[in-house]
Amino acid sequence: MSGKKRVLDEEKHLLFNDLPRLYQEILKDLSIEGYIYLGRTGAGLSYAFRRLCFTRGTLKAIEEEGPSLDPVKKRILETVAIEGPKWVPYERLEEVIMVVVGRVGKSYQPDK
Repeated sequence: MSGKKRVLDEEKHLLFNDLPRLYQEILKDLSIEGYIYLGRTGAGLSYAFRRLCFTRGTLKAIEEEGPSLDPVKKRILETVAIEGPKWVPYERLEEVIMVVVGRVGKSYQPDK
């Protein structure tokens, strides 16, 4: 039992505050809008939006509820919904944001 605890203690997860400021802003915006919740080591769909995805379907719910979302936020929401929906580590979200922001352009600024 103590061996498992030691392994868990050695696992290092990226914390929200360790993310670049731009990534934090994008995730905070999605949280404020009610799509996701932010945990210590990862994010997940909010309960209301998760129920909506289960009843309507993930992509349909994102298109209907978030037509004003920019491509970066839509891709993050899709990733959390498909790979989560309860929890996706920040390491994975950081990869997704880097790829999508790279496609959109380095001067990307999240919508407010």
